[in-house]
Amino acid sequence: MPNITSAASAVSNRVTAWRRGFHMHPELSYRETSTGETVRAVLAELNIPVVRPPNSESFYAVLNGSVPGPATLLRADMDALPIQEISEQPYKSQCDGVMHACGHDAHTAMMLGAAVVLNELRTEPHAPVVFCFQSAEEVSGGAVELLDALRESRLEIGMAAGLHIWSPIPTGRIQIIYGPAMAGLYAFKITLTGRGGHGSRPDLSLDPIKPLCDLVLRLSALPSRLISPLDSASVHIGCIEGGTLGNIFPDTASLQGGVRFFKPEHHRLFKDAIDNLTRATAAEWGVTADIQELSSLPPVINSPGAVSRARAAAGYIPGLALYEPQTPLCASDNIGLFLREYPGVYAFLGCGNREKGITWEHHNARFDIDEDALRLGVEFLCRFALQPLS
Repeated sequence: MPNITSAASAVSNRVTAWRRGFHMHPELSYRETSTGETVRAVLAELNIPVVRPPNSESFYAVLNGSVPGPATLLRADMDALPIQEISEQPYKSQCDGVMHACGHDAHTAMMLGAAVVLNELRTEPHAPVVFCFQSAEEVSGGAVELLDALRESRLEIGMAAGLHIWSPIPTGRIQIIYGPAMAGLYAFKITLTGRGGHGSRPDLSLDPIKPLCDLVLRLSALPSRLISPLDSASVHIGCIEGGTLGNIFPDTASLQGGVRFFKPEHHRLFKDAIDNLTRATAAEWGVTADIQELSSLPPVINSPGAVSRARAAAGYIPGLALYEPQTPLCASDNIGLFLREYPGVYAFLGCGNREKGITWEHHNARFDIDEDALRLGVEFLCRFALQPLS
């Protein structure tokens, strides 16, 4: 294995500068125009050709290997969140109401750093590497068009990997979970329609609010009815809308929520149960129901071979140790679509540092990262790509 540690250290200042530049100029999902232009400009300097699907901000680039064999796919996401940043850092967001509160700026910068290092090692024996830069992960988008383009390219991909920085884990640790690492998601909106009227005469109206409240309680009880207590799932209802005044029954009332699960077969199980329960509740109360799917993601499931490869790669990195708790995250990420297509792994790189005051959770207005983690992330991505021939 070549001295990747030195190469990753040599590029670390550029990676930090890229991360800060992306952080200062965050872009929302499907609007990552400037971010993509910056990335593609660096790849052009490296003579790594880019393929961009039509009408998409997502794109991928292929670094040809010096030996034949299936390619390794690396994926990073690029979008920010609609949050007003609270920070005194000189690199704080310059875009009102938009910030990188989840670390996608770091993901993109680390991937660029890995591209630089692996490009310098072109002559070392390694198979091709596919760098996927994904748009719109925060709204469950951007992955399908990349996967479609990769299928059309007929590239042979042997394994995939992604790296998510994670503030609850301290810098210098990396969590690589066996099996399910993040939850699948089925998100929905349910609208009940009745007949509005005056609050003093409920007998002359068909109030949709009462059945909606009934439905919230029934939906929340689904996991205990559907799956074994040895499995895990949760139903969350976070938005209820209906009515304008306390003495007016509205025509409609709606809720938005979702279910998180860790077994692929639970997606259809919960989706059918939510549909049946909603229609039965609506019929019982005499209202009509409309069910809209907002998003749907498979769980992120790490394959055994990829986990072994990732843990071996991490073992070569000075200053990085395994974070052994194997508890999966209940959050979701559409890298699960990649790992459903190819065997792969999603690892969580620690970026928290209490001594530096970097303790805020992801999606918080004060979120930041310990930038010492960036070099470790670059080296991990490079070593994962080269690990099969070590």
